[in-house]
Amino acid sequence: MPAASRPFADCPDADLAQVVGVLTDIDDTLTHEGAIEPEALAALADLRSAGLPVIAITGRPMGWSEPFARAWPIDAIVAENGAVALFMRAGELRIEYAQDDITRTHNARRLAEVAQRVLREVPGATLARDSAGRVTDIAVDHSEFARLDDAAIAKVVALMQSEGMNATVSSIHVNGWFGDHDKLSGARWIVRRLLGRDVEAERGRWLYVGDSTNDQRMFEHFPLSVGVANLMRFAAQLHTWPAWITEGERGRGFAQVAQRLAAQARDVDVVARIGGEEFLLLLPGTSRDGALRVGERLLAQLREQPLNAAGSAHTVTVSIGATQVEAGDADTAAVLARADRALYRAKADGRDRVVFLP
Repeated sequence: MPAASRPFADCPDADLAQVVGVLTDIDDTLTHEGAIEPEALAALADLRSAGLPVIAITGRPMGWSEPFARAWPIDAIVAENGAVALFMRAGELRIEYAQDDITRTHNARRLAEVAQRVLREVPGATLARDSAGRVTDIAVDHSEFARLDDAAIAKVVALMQSEGMNATVSSIHVNGWFGDHDKLSGARWIVRRLLGRDVEAERGRWLYVGDSTNDQRMFEHFPLSVGVANLMRFAAQLHTWPAWITEGERGRGFAQVAQRLAAQARDVDVVARIGGEEFLLLLPGTSRDGALRVGERLLAQLREQPLNAAGSAHTVTVSIGATQVEAGDADTAAVLARADRALYRAKADGRDRVVFLP
């Protein structure tokens, strides 16, 4: 264990209780040989149930990421090292770009030229098999289906940089792109875009999980940074270590993080009775989508637990109104009044539902 990193088991519960969201790499953090591990998939579902947003930030291409953005219980995938965001809205997949159309079109020609130079000048170099799905970068395979030694990897990186590209090395690919975006800028962009939150203002409350050398900037930036155990395979190449390292590798390590986060995430909630049949639930540090997920989970749990009275089972349902504190709210009464309006909207719309009013 490097001196700069400590076992994740020693991470204080108090630090984890303050977490408002999770940022994570994909390859060899959630997956093994390109497929998500069952422990990681279950962990994503647990974090969603706990109301914690999860955003995956990867060097994988847009095309590769599409089915997972649709299927995984995740808020978004930021692909191609911060260049492309994929997320679901109203049952439809949305795709947004960090660069405009003109810039992407101009860069496409330059990317193709550099790719051909790499293939000519680096013996054994091959483009990643997922290259057809890439729109803003190129990727050279070094450990997924092909093998390049350290010297060849370094030559690919140097060549890309000589062309004015950014270049990073993941656990499987060397990625190169034109532009000032990266994993960190992608995190800032999509967290503000989807959640209306400022990652920089809450830097100590976002947890990042990764596994490779291309995660080092994220390890350095986020005080709550975690490496899954297979990060140790890159010990000789690392100059920046995460604060914590899990015992388990890949999906099992991610699941260890998620288990502790889910156990802590709702410890800050407050439940109070405010009327004969009305209750108030306060969810500090929770996004709009997180609050809606908590509400939906409450509805499902009540439906599944009938009330037994006088020898008969009766299904119990509730109506839930939700809102969030806004900068322009004059006082607590204004927030409660808005939540009350949302509650009556839920009743008017047919009951047994949650309605959010901004």
